[in-house]
Amino acid sequence: MLIPNNNPAFYFPLHNGRYEVKPGFFPFSADFGNGQQDSRLFQIDKTFPHYRKNKLTARNESLGKYICQSTPGLSFPAVNQFILNSLCQEHPDYFLFNPRHQALDCKLTDEQLVFDLNSELDYEQSRLCTDKPYINSWDALAMQLQEDLAIMQVNTQGQGKLLALHLCAPNHWAATDKIGKDFLSIHQSVPGMERINQRANEINLATLNKGPFIRFAWGLATDTRLNHHPVGPSNISGNNWRGRQFNPSRPELFLRVERQTLTGFASEGLVLFTIRSYFYDVQKLKAEQKQQLFDAIHTMKEETLRYKGLINSKKTIECWLATQL
Repeated sequence: MLIPNNNPAFYFPLHNGRYEVKPGFFPFSADFGNGQQDSRLFQIDKTFPHYRKNKLTARNESLGKYICQSTPGLSFPAVNQFILNSLCQEHPDYFLFNPRHQALDCKLTDEQLVFDLNSELDYEQSRLCTDKPYINSWDALAMQLQEDLAIMQVNTQGQGKLLALHLCAPNHWAATDKIGKDFLSIHQSVPGMERINQRANEINLATLNKGPFIRFAWGLATDTRLNHHPVGPSNISGNNWRGRQFNPSRPELFLRVERQTLTGFASEGLVLFTIRSYFYDVQKLKAEQKQQLFDAIHTMKEETLRYKGLINSKKTIECWLATQL
C-alpha cells in the first residue's frame, strides 16, 4: 500500500472580500498556483488515508445514508470508464489497468477491481478491503478517491435530475434529502440562489455540453471533520458532531473550501459532479487573506449567516479575526 507524500492544493476563492452566490465556472486550464494539480480531475495527496478512513467509517455506519441512487440498480458504464481512465492517466504511480484481465490495481488501497464485459464489478475475482461489499462499480471506484461524487441526468431542454450520490463528506446536508430532485429543489435552501435558479436549465446544458468546469464553495468550520451529516452517529453527542462552535479562548477556525468539478457526457445525458473538501487553518492564512475573510463574513446577509451556521458566532469570530490582522 502506497502513501502519497505531496501536500494538498491550496485554494482561496474569496479574493474580492465578498461572499457571493454565482456559478463561478473556471476552465481546467485555469491556474490557481498549484501546478499540475490544478489540471487534474482527481487530486491525490498525503491526506489520502484520512479521506479513505472517513469513507470506510461512513460505509460501516450506514450505506444508505451516504450512498444513494434515485432508482436501485442504476449503472453508469461510460462514467465508470471515464473515472478509471482518468485515474490511470493522472496518477500512473497509483493506478494500473490490465486490459487483458480487465483489472485495476489500486496501490493506495491495496485493492484490485476486476470488471466483467459489462463493466460491472466481478466480486469473486476482485481483491477488496472493505467490511461491507461494494454496491457496484461506481461505488468501488469512488472509494479509491478523495472526492465525493454525484451524477446528474440532463435532458435536451436542460431539465436535470440527481441520479446518484456518493457523499461521505457532507457539509451539513444529507444525500437522502437531495437524491432524485431537480436543480431548483436541490438548491432551494441556499440563500441568494434566485438569479441562478432562473438560469437553471441554461446552466445544466452548459455543464452537459461544454467544459469540463471547476468551481469553488467555501464556509467556516471549527474542526476538520470531513463528515458533517445533519444526523450524527449514535456514539457521538450532537454538540460534538455538529461543530461550528467557535471558542475565542481556544480559537480553532478553519476555512473549508470545496473544489467542485463538472464533466458532461452529452451522448449519455449525464454530468459527473465531484466535490473535494480542503481545510485551511485561519491562523495560518496571510494577513491579506484574513482581511478578505473578515470582510466576507462582515458583509454576509442574515439568511446566509444562518445557512452557514454563523448566525450566533459572527461577532465573536469578527472580534477574534480583528486581533489577527
